[in-house]
Amino acid sequence: MSSSPQPITVNEFPAYGQQRGMVLLSDLDDDGFLRTNVSEPVWNVLRIDGPVDTARLAQAVAAVTESVDSLHVRLRDTEQGPIVVFDKPRPFELEVIDVERVTQDGRLSPEAAAALAPRLFDKIDLQQSPTGRICLLTAGQFGNLLTFSFDHSTLDGWSLGLLTKSIAQSYRSGTAPRTQARGFREYLLSLPDAAAQERHLTGWKELLAEHPPPGMQLHFPGGISKPDGNFLINGHFETSLHFPTGTQMATAVGQLELTRAELLAAVAGLAVNKWASGPQPLLGLRHGRHRREDTLVMGPLVEPYVSLPPGAQPRTVGEWLTSHRTANQHTPPLYGRSIREVGALGPRNVAFNVIPPARPVPFGSSLKGETATQEYLAPLWAGGRPSVPSTAAMWVNFYMDRPGELDVLITHDQDVIPDPGIFVETMRRVIALAAQSPDIELAVALTHI
Repeated sequence: MSSSPQPITVNEFPAYGQQRGMVLLSDLDDDGFLRTNVSEPVWNVLRIDGPVDTARLAQAVAAVTESVDSLHVRLRDTEQGPIVVFDKPRPFELEVIDVERVTQDGRLSPEAAAALAPRLFDKIDLQQSPTGRICLLTAGQFGNLLTFSFDHSTLDGWSLGLLTKSIAQSYRSGTAPRTQARGFREYLLSLPDAAAQERHLTGWKELLAEHPPPGMQLHFPGGISKPDGNFLINGHFETSLHFPTGTQMATAVGQLELTRAELLAAVAGLAVNKWASGPQPLLGLRHGRHRREDTLVMGPLVEPYVSLPPGAQPRTVGEWLTSHRTANQHTPPLYGRSIREVGALGPRNVAFNVIPPARPVPFGSSLKGETATQEYLAPLWAGGRPSVPSTAAMWVNFYMDRPGELDVLITHDQDVIPDPGIFVETMRRVIALAAQSPDIELAVALTHI
């Protein structure tokens, strides 16, 4: 594989992936630099139930953030298109906030929520401030929260997990972090050349030719159809699927020889098709890591792609689920390019993202940080959630942090999908059939799910 063209200058590269859209849709300053990003920040909250050495943590934060090159990039619009500009690395400061209590009645306390909400969700002025905020909220020795919020032009969710682990490792050892296997700059230099990227896009053009716009209609009960440019996320739904769904997932994975992520993608596709007039391609998210050496790259590598329904009509539920894997397992990597570059797409009503398990992060032999649950963080949204434009009418996030359970978080356009619970129930029934009756005729199954 040949290397990509040399950078525009030693510190400038063509913008990668969603970075291009951020530049074209967001607020720029007089010099064309991205100032306020239309995209939501990427964030996380860790609960640390034990004493934290604040000075030691501040040193770890400074050392790690200075070493991660993607945290020091700015995006700029030019006559040749959006570019990435690498700035001089500078350490981030750890902000420490003392509150009377962090937790109240098993949830975030009102004073903690009031302190954290702007630090997690407010857009960053990239002309005046660092590209992220790291904050320790503390009420003494116990009940600490370590929070992260970064502009999406610098990190994705996968990278935030890597950054968190690196800070914890530096805190444990009291030393500077290990050098990254590859930085974002090295990743950009290693991309295939323009001709190879064009070949990949051409491959997608052929795959999508079977699904031209405007696409098949979605008919969720009580919902209406909208063009994708009008989707608005104004609804929030979350639930957990307990026993027997977790056991059934394990059974289906073994019988059909799928990974859990492959099973969930296929199940979501079949559940959506239940409520559609024809095949529904879904939007999915990949994190740009197609090569083993890229798994430790910290940078905004997230790439939206299209999850295609099976080509030939499968006969049974099991065949549909395995055929979904076959249709999608060898689709071309995008390497930062957008599928929209190959032509217009029909509305992608539903998007999904399988979130990697959030394992406890060790800060010491008996000091661990665990990702706060949605239930614990509920007071952050006591005043309601903002409505935001979206590229899909429903975003389905699957979390597999707890053994034997599946947590589902759905944000949705209430006009198109008034009640996502209908989708979740359909999906639960598909999982049950995949485990118990994978040979049931598809036409029969669709009438019962």
